Amino acid sequence: MQSARMAQEIEIKLEVPPAALERLEASRWFARRAGMVRREQQRSVYFDTPELELRDEGVALRVRQIGQRRLQTVKAARPEQALARQEFERELEGDAPDLKRARGAERRVTKKLKRKLSPVFETHVERTIVPLRRQGAELEIAIDRGEIRAGKRVEPISEIEVELKGGELGGLVQMARILGERFEVRYGVRSKAERGYALLEKANVKAARAEDLELAKSIDVAGGFQLIGLACLRHFALNEPALQRGDVEGVHQMRVGLRRLRAAISLFKELTLDDETAELKLELARSAVASDRCRLIVLRVALWLLGGDWTRESSKRLRRLRQGRLRSLARRALASRTSKVGKRLQKLEQLDEAQRHKLRIGVKKLHYAAEFFATLFPQGARRRKRYLDLLKELQDGLGRLNDIQIHAKLARDIVHPPPDTPAPLPGREEAFGMGLVAGTEEAETRALLRTTVRAGARLTRLPTFWR
Repeated sequence: MQSARMAQEIEIKLEVPPAALERLEASRWFARRAGMVRREQQRSVYFDTPELELRDEGVALRVRQIGQRRLQTVKAARPEQALARQEFERELEGDAPDLKRARGAERRVTKKLKRKLSPVFETHVERTIVPLRRQGAELEIAIDRGEIRAGKRVEPISEIEVELKGGELGGLVQMARILGERFEVRYGVRSKAERGYALLEKANVKAARAEDLELAKSIDVAGGFQLIGLACLRHFALNEPALQRGDVEGVHQMRVGLRRLRAAISLFKELTLDDETAELKLELARSAVASDRCRLIVLRVALWLLGGDWTRESSKRLRRLRQGRLRSLARRALASRTSKVGKRLQKLEQLDEAQRHKLRIGVKKLHYAAEFFATLFPQGARRRKRYLDLLKELQDGLGRLNDIQIHAKLARDIVHPPPDTPAPLPGREEAFGMGLVAGTEEAETRALLRTTVRAGARLTRLPTFWR
């Protein structure tokens, strides 16, 4: 039996329609590599406790059968590790997991958990493996056809994994881009393990909210931007199935994911001043959900985050910025944006409608930034909660002020419609009702302005959590 090994898996997962897989295997590109292709039948059994405690710990444990071989794999399965995930592999003599010599990610599997482990779902896959070289990178393309089985529930598998075996990441990104342009692939945001758990819990239709993000204190700026951006993109893409089933919450969460992504790009704007970024930002503003353009833009953004022009800019200033500590950038960004928001809030009563709207967006972006950077400052958890609670209070106050402004404009348009408006003038009772509402909301506006200005003053006096 071979010894166990720890490895870092670097791959991009692509979801592909079955017909596109057939076209890929019928292509001249595939035919030229036919002599290097190998095929495997894989059966992978995933283990967990009845309460799914491993899943909740961010661990995926499987035993894979390939012919007569049995290979146990423990993977860190957290979403922020979307590109490079640690995995611990070892050969087994039987079908049951063997976790006696726990190392690496296996250390999260406690003795108590080990006693409760049992199979929870499995995958059956025919894998076609194609090795190749591109741009100095050694790659392996795995074409997977099969299904996930959780009890009597079954879901098909049709996907491609492009894995970097050695060399530069750029080759991996370029290969994924070519596949995206030629074979209608989608950027895959869910692993087979996640899909299996969703099938087990019948959770496929549920709208997805933003997930907690764990960033190491030592992470650099470039790595932090990639993980934050991919987490936002994942939030957006996870909600497409809910959207297609007519789930209103799914539509809302897709919009939230897109807003968070734009906020992340804004936070790292010093890194992303190139033409490619400008083009993608324009596409993000006009991309139609559930359209082919949306499929392409999600893939393009993922590949841009992983290996876009911003990652290769060679100026000394940008190299230094990419390699700097994310904690330092986070401190500067949070301090600067908090100060700016605080100053604008003190002048709230003098701001016009457009300026108040801009301020409301600024508060929302600050809230997102505080959530993105939360785990960089673990000692400030209590101070961070007070900070986020106050930002939520500010968002609510500014949102209500915005609603009142909309109501007032609507009332003015009804009572004094623009020229050539066919709508009839309101009757006396309607006009009286609108006047009553306007009077009530005017009093509410004065109170909201006072409380929001005070909350802004408190924000600037709060002890910072990013020390």
